[in-house]
Parts: sequence; C-alpha cells; structure tokens
Amino acid sequence: MMQIENNEACFVRLWLRLEHQRRLCELQYKRFCVRRLLKAWFGHEATDDFIWEVCTRCGQEGWNLLPPPTLSPQKHRELLKAIIEVRLQMGRNHIDLRALDRAYALAFPQSARLNESRWREGGRRGEEDEEEEEDDEEDSAPLSAEAKPDEVADLDAEASPDKDLTDIDFLDFED
Repeated sequence: MMQIENNEACFVRLWLRLEHQRRLCELQYKRFCVRRLLKAWFGHEATDDFIWEVCTRCGQEGWNLLPPPTLSPQKHRELLKAIIEVRLQMGRNHIDLRALDRAYALAFPQSARLNESRWREGGRRGEEDEEEEEDDEEDSAPLSAEAKPDEVADLDAEASPDKDLTDIDFLDFED
C-alpha cells in the first residue's frame, strides 16, 4: 500500500511512480488507465467506489487511455489531486498545489513547467499578461449589428468563393 501525505516529497514520489507505472504497463502490453493505476497502487483497497470517486473528481473515465505524464501533465495533475483528496479525505482547497507543481518540476526537469503560461514566479499575474488579455478581448470582440458597412464588406470579400481557402487565416462563423 502507498503512504500518501500532503507534502512535496510525497508528491515527487507520486509523479515518479506515475511514470514508472506507465512504463510498466507499456512493457506488459497493458492499458495505462486510471483503473489499472489505482489497482496497482492500492491493491484490494481500490474498490469500485474508490475508483469511481477518483474518476469523478478528476473528470476522467476509468478505462480511458492516459497519455504519458510528460506530454500531458495537466490530466495527471488532476488525477493526483483526486487521489490525494480521496485518500486523505480532504477538500480540494487543502492540497498544497504549489508543492505539487514543484514536485513535477523536480521529477521531470526536462519538461515544461505546469501553468507556465498563466503564472509568474511570484504567483501573481504579470502586467504583460494583463495587457495581452485586453488586446485579445478587443481583437476577438464579435461583430455587432452597429458595425460599419465597410468592415462587413471587407469580411465578405475575404470569404469570397473566388479566393483560395488557404489564403484565409481565420473564418468566423456566427450562430
């Protein structure tokens, strides 16, 4: 049985064990899924109710194939959070997520960091990120009924059937 704690050392072990289990399943030609992972880690304690609760909390199906942790760390992060929640019987807000993310960086130093695009080192959003969001909001604003006729005509010209579709960067279909 696994001893799970809410600290960085345990999280590093979990990340490494996750990758080890994936490789083991690959060598045995078995499916690397949530159900098989929980059965391997917890043995007879991994009842159907336990597996169902973990799957519900992480938002994944029990038999769905999991990608490698280095390629899709967000799915595995949610899985580990769900396992810790169910095993320690604690709420989602009580898990040390920063320690979980640091543990991923320690376990897989060659991989990209989790949440790199959203958060800075200090845990606060940078001013550049906020400015980019404002620019994105202005660019992605839908065309209103009050739009200038010239703008509408330009959009229609871009989507004309005479033009090759590969020349058009983005087509906006409104419902």
